[in-house]
Amino acid sequence: MAGRLGLSLAQAAMVGDGENDLELIKAAGLGIAMGNAPEQVKRAAQRVVERVENCGLAEALALARIFK
Repeated sequence: MAGRLGLSLAQAAMVGDGENDLELIKAAGLGIAMGNAPEQVKRAAQRVVERVENCGLAEALALARIFK
């Protein structure tokens, strides 16, 4: 998606909750892990938000919105 918008990964935010998201969380300018993510994913992220069922996605989107 970043490429389609003309952004580098350093200019993008990535939200993830699984080990399959690790590479992009590490590469993104802002890596965000959901609260229900494994510890390895949380350690790789710059920010950890609430679990998805506790409005964590809304929190992550708000962080991504202010990321510049």
